[in-house]
Amino acid sequence: MTGFGERKRQAFQLFEDGNYDGSYATCMALLGEDQEPQVEVLAATNLFYLGRLEEAELHFRDLARKMPDSSHVHGFLGKVLREKGDEGAVAEFSTAVRLDPDNQDALRNYAKCLIDARDYRRSLPAQRRLATHSRRDDDCRDLIATLIAVGEGIEALDQYQKFPSLKANVDPLFIDALIAAGEFAKAGDAASAEFERSGNREFLRKYLAVLSRYNVAHALSGYRDACMMGADYGIAKDYINLLISVRDNDEALRMCRELVTNDKDTDSSVRLIECRLLVGLGKKEEAKSTYEELIRSGIGSAGSDALLRDALPLYREFLLTYYPKNETLKTFTSVVSPGANPVCLYETGNLYEQLGDVTEARGWYYRAYRSDFLTGGLEYASFLARHKEWRECEKVMLYILSNIKRSRDIVRVAQITTGGNMIHHTPRLLFSLIERLEERRDKLPAEGLEFLAVAYLVAGTNAIGEGNYPACKRYCLQGLDILPAYSTCIATADFIAVLGRCKERAIVDQPVMDDPEGAAGISIRDVPIVRISGLEPQEEKILEFLKLHRKASETDLRKLLGTRRVTGIMNKLIAKSVAQGVRHVAKRGSGEQGEIYEYTGG
Repeated sequence: MTGFGERKRQAFQLFEDGNYDGSYATCMALLGEDQEPQVEVLAATNLFYLGRLEEAELHFRDLARKMPDSSHVHGFLGKVLREKGDEGAVAEFSTAVRLDPDNQDALRNYAKCLIDARDYRRSLPAQRRLATHSRRDDDCRDLIATLIAVGEGIEALDQYQKFPSLKANVDPLFIDALIAAGEFAKAGDAASAEFERSGNREFLRKYLAVLSRYNVAHALSGYRDACMMGADYGIAKDYINLLISVRDNDEALRMCRELVTNDKDTDSSVRLIECRLLVGLGKKEEAKSTYEELIRSGIGSAGSDALLRDALPLYREFLLTYYPKNETLKTFTSVVSPGANPVCLYETGNLYEQLGDVTEARGWYYRAYRSDFLTGGLEYASFLARHKEWRECEKVMLYILSNIKRSRDIVRVAQITTGGNMIHHTPRLLFSLIERLEERRDKLPAEGLEFLAVAYLVAGTNAIGEGNYPACKRYCLQGLDILPAYSTCIATADFIAVLGRCKERAIVDQPVMDDPEGAAGISIRDVPIVRISGLEPQEEKILEFLKLHRKASETDLRKLLGTRRVTGIMNKLIAKSVAQGVRHVAKRGSGEQGEIYEYTGG
């Protein structure tokens, strides 16, 4: 009989040959004899390549508990989650990189996740390290593209010096780097030379765009020649914008109509430019009909919210400028209001608010909220904040926060909350926002971490007013801890200033670093929040329900989820809680309505 070692080598060889079924079968036979970690990892990896993602995730999660310091395991778990579309992938890649900063595969996947989410600032440190260590052209080009995206043109150009294998003169990114660095003449010369050499119209577009920055007359001539030769859509659109900048609205309108005529799928931005040009040229009735045609085409169409968000404010301002108020109201509502689209509903409310009818405006904003609790709800809450109805505003925002699940939605709510007066007038909302952001801390983009830092800064400032100086210091330290390296809306100096005020006012400057349990008069809200990770949507829903009600019966949870399979779901939730050392849920016996469950967390 073949020995264990020989069969293990055979399993790895089958994997290398792409025979994942054979390798997995061999692994499972081996694991029946000995639970060797290498074989367990190989078995889970085979499941990933076989596309059996649910099983692969279970295996890798089990391995992550057994081998929490394995960068490879966390990296592969991240791959599984990314294939499943689970936003937890970035947290696993982050853990893999933290455990082994030289794990190039994890660095590459971590950076890719962030770039795909356009979280360029947060990806830069990982990309710099990856490019330096891998020396691969694709990693270097990705780094250059990110540097250009964040406006670091000089450093992007420097990368071409560090990596001579990149052919700078024929690389479109090189032109972009010159532009980002302010080297417009050099960028124009390089783009022109490469267009003449290759005939690639991408370089022609870059050349004309650069030329328009320092020689408008030559740029206009170049655009005319390019359009006469049948310019592509991008060049034509750039030409229209340049014509508008020099106030040649007649030619800009002609180009818009030519684009619309030649391309029935022209994006809505060109149609909106056409509307604005018609207004500027005094053709108000034609502008009105063009606006209304565009808006009606969007109402009821899938994925049209972005169009409506852009078009409706312009249409509203156009009507208010050129028509009497009564006619504006009648026209706008006849075109926009019949639909149940939340954008249409809250924009109607916006019109009534502008006209001074706050009562009618509130009704429309509320309908938008009922139509879509997130999109409409944020607009309704903003309306309430503008009119200083803080209690109702807080109630609406708390409902939104308790019902959203995706990180990008939580960030969207955080942007509204921290961007106005809400965060200063609604203390329950402030702490709820901190709680929701903290529980998704590993999955937040840099923007989300900035909003969390802002919330901590506000909480720290409020604590000074309450005389709770230890809490102020703890909030500021937590805010500094999560502040991204390339923050744009808040800086370390902001926290230092608040800490300085705190220390000046405290009669007895009590340390908090040696008080991890919050014994120095700090409430439970001041203690970092520990969360259960890897929860399914149904499990998260149960957890939120138990946090609100503290106890619930099996019957209660069946009604909540709309299923009778509550016992199995609760067993999995409790198992995850115990496995992670976060004992937030427990059984408390049984009664007439089945098992009783209790929330035991903070």
